Amino acid sequence: MAKQSIMNKSDLTNFLDSGAILQVGADQYKLLLGPFKPEPFDLALVSGEKTCLYKPDFWDFLRPDQSLQKAFVGTHEFVIGREQLLDLLNQQEHVDLSVDWKAVNETDFLDQFDWSQSQFKTGQLSKTVPIISQIGTLLFSKPHLVKTLISVLSENHYGSTYGFWQNTKGFLGHTPELILEWHAEDHVINTMALAGTLPSGQQNVAAILNDPKILDEHQIVVNDLFGVLQKVNPAQEIKVEKLKVLELKFLCHLQTSIHLPGVDVMDVKKYIQAIHPTAALGLFPRKSSAYQEFKKFTIQSARENFAAPFAFIHKNQIKAVAAIRLFYFDASGVKMTSGCGVTAGSVLTDELKELENKRNSVKRMMGMNV
Repeated sequence: MAKQSIMNKSDLTNFLDSGAILQVGADQYKLLLGPFKPEPFDLALVSGEKTCLYKPDFWDFLRPDQSLQKAFVGTHEFVIGREQLLDLLNQQEHVDLSVDWKAVNETDFLDQFDWSQSQFKTGQLSKTVPIISQIGTLLFSKPHLVKTLISVLSENHYGSTYGFWQNTKGFLGHTPELILEWHAEDHVINTMALAGTLPSGQQNVAAILNDPKILDEHQIVVNDLFGVLQKVNPAQEIKVEKLKVLELKFLCHLQTSIHLPGVDVMDVKKYIQAIHPTAALGLFPRKSSAYQEFKKFTIQSARENFAAPFAFIHKNQIKAVAAIRLFYFDASGVKMTSGCGVTAGSVLTDELKELENKRNSVKRMMGMNV
């Protein structure tokens, strides 16, 4: 893959036809241009000169041999600043999105919620993450993609913009959740527990720190991440930061940052695969039998890469984010999936409201009608 520093209109056109994006700094983005071809996700690829894209489906971790997974390599890559990218996008045709949103099927969520509560009562599980999807009708086209990119890039939200598209279909999102980040300069893996959600606002920033259900949900995720990192590398000391509230424009979350030093680039792949799915995104404890049962729900089996790792991997920098707060698109319309952590103390109506708040936050970031 040829790496270039100056992007022109022709490059942007190619990017909009077949591209991938990941925010790698406060105002900096890495762009990969397709067409993309799959290659074995092996150590040779991880340590090479090219940036590769790793975007497994959520359920790929259940496959017997993860070593058979693929990564994707494009033709060119760019690192570009926010203002330069916005300037190029604004020169492209772009149109407002007016989506005809269909009502969500709350029964899909209720079935998962009831199953979860039965698991809690028998002591099999202590946390799950049911999901729900909302479909929208829109003849989605390239000018719509340009408009959503302009919308999400025009404001410096906390987190990372990311996306992938090819052959008129793909996804675009802006996630607050980091799976891991690694730099060759210090060989430290940075990750986080991000769990527990309320709408933003000063009153909720105080309330979230005193909600037993939310605190319990968050601590489960911290314990899960700590245990996974300790299992992969028991010899290294893991640093766990103090709990804090992450206040976003529309939502606030509990956040605990976690750091693991002394990790070689050749080992980062196994950390990404070991961390996924965290208790913030899946089940706790991590029981294969429970996951196999959970997957049988139709909406779960059709979740694609929702809440799976989305990673740009280069020998000098690796960043993997959780593919949440996104929408999927093709020529026939859009789909928005959201999930929430459920424990024995969860209240159904509260969870449904949280799911709606999450979807609405994505709609607003992407310039869509709520």
